Amino acid sequence: MSGEGVFEHGEELGPLRGLSGLFNDSALRSSVRLLILISLALNKKLSFVDLLELTGVGKGSLSNHLERLSSTGYVKTRIVPTLSGPRLVAEITEKGMDTYKVYLDLVEKIRAAKISEESQQGVSGSPSKTNLLVCPLIKNEPLYAHWLNAF
Repeated sequence: MSGEGVFEHGEELGPLRGLSGLFNDSALRSSVRLLILISLALNKKLSFVDLLELTGVGKGSLSNHLERLSSTGYVKTRIVPTLSGPRLVAEITEKGMDTYKVYLDLVEKIRAAKISEESQQGVSGSPSKTNLLVCPLIKNEPLYAHWLNAF
């Protein structure tokens, strides 16, 4: 990228700095925890089994990630009795939803700056402004695949 790139100007670094600041919280530095937070923001609550399928991690790893998010106040977990036995359900908290909204806003600003730069440079085939991060949860297609396509 030339020295004229969008992300090299001081005033346009704001969203990147904001995103960097968001990741100062060690609970959000994991891509799996971020995926869990985004998924819960879109779905409000998900079962442990849903999160296993979505993240593709093992049971122990998912339990650790949920504990970390729970201990920092981003999600809450509870055991729900069902006919087939107790099930763990994770729900997003107000803090988690606020963090998701900040994250989404920062990513949108970065995308808008990139699209603006591409249109100024005459690059064809720019991605649409459709926000891929708010797509509905699709079984067997992890949400992070949509996030990666956003850039």
